Amino acid sequence: MVSTQNSSEPVALLAQPGSDSPAFPLYSQLNLRTKLILPYLLLAMAMGSIATYGVVTRLSIDWLSGGVVGLFTAVPILLLGHKHATQLANPVEDLMIASLHVAAGNYSVVLTPTTTDEIGQLTDNFNWMATQLKQHHEAQLLAQMRAEGLLGQYVGNNIAQHLLSGQVALGGQQIYATVLFADIRNFTQLSEQSDLGQLTESLNDYYTLMQSVIETHGGVINKFGGDSLLAIFGAPIPHASHPQQAMAAALAMVQQLEGFNRQQVLRGKRPFSIGIGINSGDLIVGNFGSEQRREYTVLGDTVNVAKRLSDLNKERPFAESIFVSEATVKGGNGRLPHCHLRDLGDIVFKGKGQPTTVYAVGEWVESGVEVGRKRPLAHSHQRSY
Repeated sequence: MVSTQNSSEPVALLAQPGSDSPAFPLYSQLNLRTKLILPYLLLAMAMGSIATYGVVTRLSIDWLSGGVVGLFTAVPILLLGHKHATQLANPVEDLMIASLHVAAGNYSVVLTPTTTDEIGQLTDNFNWMATQLKQHHEAQLLAQMRAEGLLGQYVGNNIAQHLLSGQVALGGQQIYATVLFADIRNFTQLSEQSDLGQLTESLNDYYTLMQSVIETHGGVINKFGGDSLLAIFGAPIPHASHPQQAMAAALAMVQQLEGFNRQQVLRGKRPFSIGIGINSGDLIVGNFGSEQRREYTVLGDTVNVAKRLSDLNKERPFAESIFVSEATVKGGNGRLPHCHLRDLGDIVFKGKGQPTTVYAVGEWVESGVEVGRKRPLAHSHQRSY
């Protein structure tokens, strides 16, 4: 008898026709049960015929009565044949069905041996094989989960699943997404004035908090620097609202940083100050490196501008900590999170010929997005950074 936890699942029949044509095509098409009972059927017919002829000729009775005698002679032979065929065919049929379940990936099949002969031993061997396959399959799943978890600690869970799917080849593809770059202010001074062990602990706590905030808002951290992090919104899984997600994440990061800094002070540690730059645009995302060692990352001018935006409150004493490009603001399509946008005008970053219109993001307001006065580009005052 076959016992399985997933016996309701459909199982595909496996056909393995022989290469040579059978000598008896009709006989080869019969199932095992029929082949086993067929000799008994022929024997029953022969014995029944002999018994009928014998009683008719020797006892001089009519053929109808002789047929009844022949029938009583044949029936026990047929019953014996049916029992013998059932005892042999049932275990073989159970093995066939169970093997199909195993082939379909269901290793929870358990067969109950009904005899102690070779078929019973075959049944026990099959159960042992299914158990070994189940343990091997579970070990493979556990190893895959550990590999995915370990890889996820370095590249993020979303990217890890994307990489392990085998769909990412060496190279990249151009996409439109939003990049968030966050940098800790005065990190060199922090390193000089702080115990390295305490600084490392503070950094790990800070990055753990920021990662939780970013992932909650649909972002993926691409990499951690010594004092910075780079997050992507809209990749590797495309999402139409990546500008809004990035801005909402930045606002939440600033809010969470306040609580983090209170804990820092209570522990006798220095608080952190950060600058966040957000930019939307075309960028290249994918695997870069060699066949032996690769890195899943993003490239392009969009990333460079986000980095420059995060440095604004490092070079100028702005009250705000978040700076976004006009591309991100326009990409929000009027569905930006509740905040105040202060127009900083057009800024020409070093190494770039075209100015970037920049907004500083202020605190949350009840009425929604408030945008400061926008000056026309032709009359705006361009500054270089």
